[in-house]
Amino acid sequence: MADTITVIIPVRNRPEMLRRALESLQAQTVPEWRCLVVDDHSTDTTPAVAKSLASQDTRISLLANHRRPGPQGARNTGIVEASSPWVLLLDSDCQLMPTYIATLTDAIKANPTADVFTNHTGIVRDGRHRATQRWTTEGDILVPLLTQQTYVDNNNALIRRQRLLDIGLLDERCPSFQEWDTHLRLASHHVRYHTVPQELTLYHEHNQPRVSDGNNSIWDNGVYVLKKHRRLWLRNKQETMYNHLLFDAYCQAGQRPWHFRLRLFALIGRLSPRLAWQLLKAEKTPGKGNEYRP
Repeated sequence: MADTITVIIPVRNRPEMLRRALESLQAQTVPEWRCLVVDDHSTDTTPAVAKSLASQDTRISLLANHRRPGPQGARNTGIVEASSPWVLLLDSDCQLMPTYIATLTDAIKANPTADVFTNHTGIVRDGRHRATQRWTTEGDILVPLLTQQTYVDNNNALIRRQRLLDIGLLDERCPSFQEWDTHLRLASHHVRYHTVPQELTLYHEHNQPRVSDGNNSIWDNGVYVLKKHRRLWLRNKQETMYNHLLFDAYCQAGQRPWHFRLRLFALIGRLSPRLAWQLLKAEKTPGKGNEYRP
């Protein structure tokens, strides 16, 4: 089982977080795993930390992101370089519980038709366990993803590598909501999911930059994903839910400059003329602009 699971960690300027993530791998109850650390153009000691740990542990390798800058390009670098049938896309601000590899290895054996294995995630802030995130994913989850009845975080999703190759790798242009995009694509290709109902991953909340921070483009708030996958909602008879999500994005843009909202309104007009017409009527009614619900 030595080459069954590869953990891919994209990282930029997070040396101590990376050290913690790697130490959680080294603390696994079974030694059979591989790790690819993919440095995304760090400007601090992050590559040195990874190189030092790799020199002491042959299971760890350091790669440079040679694709589009950003976490998606770094993840794709790792996916292409991995040789194992299963990959975990673990962010540097997360860590694995000691039994993760052993538990997921058993789950793979017990559920040979599943393509993605998810688990529960603990939320940690300042060293204190604050909450547990529980999403259930079983079988075909496309409609639950479209209707927001479930969600998949890459940090708790062990994915059959071939399925990622089948969809042409991750979308490196997706600015945020990248996991939503990835798993909509996987689910639309009839990928099968299974949940291991145990808290096996920890996410450490922090104030350091994240992928979606400072993203002020028109593609904020999932609009990129909504535009890209519009046909999935319509094909699965979820137009009302689609309009709800577009409306939520419009409301979230309420504090942005007028020209941003104007561009977003124009986009909504192309994606859902009915919603745009209802918004226009609401805007013309004083005090009613944020009361509309499609």
